[in-house]
Amino acid sequence: MCAALCTERNGKAMQVHAIGNGAYAAYISGAELKIRNIAPDHLEKMEKKELLELFSPQLKEAEGRQATLEIFPGREGVLLFLRFAAEKPVFFAFSSLDPLLDAVSECRENMPARLDHFDGAYILTLFPGADSATADAFGEFGARLPYPEGFFSHMCEHGRMLIETDALQVLRRAFHV
Repeated sequence: MCAALCTERNGKAMQVHAIGNGAYAAYISGAELKIRNIAPDHLEKMEKKELLELFSPQLKEAEGRQATLEIFPGREGVLLFLRFAAEKPVFFAFSSLDPLLDAVSECRENMPARLDHFDGAYILTLFPGADSATADAFGEFGARLPYPEGFFSHMCEHGRMLIETDALQVLRRAFHV
């Protein structure tokens, strides 16, 4: 995913920036608000659905997930934050680096992931969203682990974190896969 995406309405582009897993920020200047026929003092009273339309490209990629919209009006414009409900992570255990790297070479680049070493295995934690086919592909190379309540916390406490964020990209760069 690009760091910044644009949404257009009435010919005016608005920058929407990805700021983390399932979170986006947008700033709408006073001039843009005028073009969109939105009064700054009316913004907090607008229907959530109407404001969410500003983030329409991001909403398509997170269909079915609950969204939270925060509005911070200012003197010259408004700052909007859109956050999607966190997904349950999917865990895969790999006996060695070879099958892990084989799996990484088959996966799309922008999937949030973390890598830990726990109980003698490499544990890849994925946050795949609606793309279950990609997550299922990891099952060809490693064992999908159940998600008992508290597993992630237990692994973080007793395991060794190797790559905290963007594990797939880091592994791809480091091992040229």
